[in-house]
Amino acid sequence: MIENKNIIILSPEKWGVIKLSKHEYAIKLANNGNNVFFTFIDKKTKGIVVEKTEINNLFLIKFKPGFIKLKSWWRWLFDKIMNQYISQILKIINCKIDILWCFDYKFYSNLDKFSADYVIYHPVDVIKADYQVKPATKADVILSVSHSILKSFDKINVPKYFINHGLSNEFEQLAKKNLRGDYKPAEILKSGFWGNLMLNFISFETYYAIIKKYPDIEFHFWGPYKLEQSNIGGYKSKEIDEFILFLQQQKNVFLHNAKTKTELVRQIADIDIFTVFYSQNKYYDRSNSHKILEYLSTGKVIVSNEFDVYRDFHNIILMTNNYNEQIDLFSKAVNNINFYNKPEMMRKRIELALNYTYSKQIQKIEHLTNGFTKNHN
Repeated sequence: MIENKNIIILSPEKWGVIKLSKHEYAIKLANNGNNVFFTFIDKKTKGIVVEKTEINNLFLIKFKPGFIKLKSWWRWLFDKIMNQYISQILKIINCKIDILWCFDYKFYSNLDKFSADYVIYHPVDVIKADYQVKPATKADVILSVSHSILKSFDKINVPKYFINHGLSNEFEQLAKKNLRGDYKPAEILKSGFWGNLMLNFISFETYYAIIKKYPDIEFHFWGPYKLEQSNIGGYKSKEIDEFILFLQQQKNVFLHNAKTKTELVRQIADIDIFTVFYSQNKYYDRSNSHKILEYLSTGKVIVSNEFDVYRDFHNIILMTNNYNEQIDLFSKAVNNINFYNKPEMMRKRIELALNYTYSKQIQKIEHLTNGFTKNHN
């Protein structure tokens, strides 16, 4: 187990209520006895700010480089500015960096400037520009949750590995608890979704259709639906605004805002069906979704679009990319809820989720990287 290391994690998202994979790796690595510096850009910060967290050994480093808009149009100038900030950050940390773990695909071109003993480039979003590929040239290994994302680096002679998303400790404990339980549907069925509601690739039409078709089902949504509620960003558009307004106006829809995973695990206990309907666009390729593992940990039936990573699991996840078939699959789950949530099917979902706890994912990465050394197998 990796321990007693100084690790910088570069994140494209801020620290906050919502925890994605980069946040969860930071927590797990800190809990394992490493000094972790979770580093991100915060437009409201002046200078470079270092903060302690409630987690031992986990520190936040946030800063706002000048001229952020230069990153696409005048990349060479933006990189020069970023190099100055990197130098200042290293002076503040004032220790040798054993591992640089970069999830950020937007702001850092020169990962070698951190002078880390070992460099991981770990993009989890679609690569859209050459400057997002460049950081990988200075990495010792490239990891991603998607085979399609890894293809963006085919021309780079660096070891590349698929590593699925992970299951947080809160959902791991929920999964182990649910392994011992049985399903008892309530009189009113409940459908659940959690995640960022300000995404431009949500299949709004599908949600409009199923919410209108089933006025007697409760539809619960957890997640930010205003930009000020989110630490993971979001988009502004007329389509998104209309969707949020629709949700707010429906008597059978309940908006819960973003919750910590501890709160979320408690509040989803009586959900019968989980959904996620995303469309494919240049920002999202539907290859994977972090929430699928969390849904699986509940044991309950999932109705979703196709995700590449889970194509072999149609027996426990009801998936299709066709709009009409999505509505039909949701109806199928509703009308056969006792079948889809019977103990043996719930157990299959839970056991699948437990294969991907963050402890296990870190162990896999340690093995693939030969203990984070530059001599690969």
